[in-house]
Amino acid sequence: MYHIRGIFFIIFILVVISGCGAVTESADTQPVIPKDIASPTDSTETSYNGLTIDAARDLAAENGVAFRVVELDGVPQPTTRDFRPGRINATVVDGIVTDYTIEGKE
Repeated sequence: MYHIRGIFFIIFILVVISGCGAVTESADTQPVIPKDIASPTDSTETSYNGLTIDAARDLAAENGVAFRVVELDGVPQPTTRDFRPGRINATVVDGIVTDYTIEGKE
């Protein structure tokens, strides 16, 4: 009985140790933003402003980026705190996008 507990304890320790330091991340790592994403300050952009929520969501899908509404009719919406470069964060009034930001763009 004690022999089996000892084996399980050793296996447990090996599993814990093998997980330590397995993920390495450089402090110099910067998020990669797809080059085909339009910037709100770019005069050649296809703007999300003036689009309905569905049209803006479709445009974001065509560009291969995520879209979410962060403010709806003046009310902040619940959002996650994850960082997703290129994601469109839209402000919507009466079903129309009035402003937006692109995560990772300054």
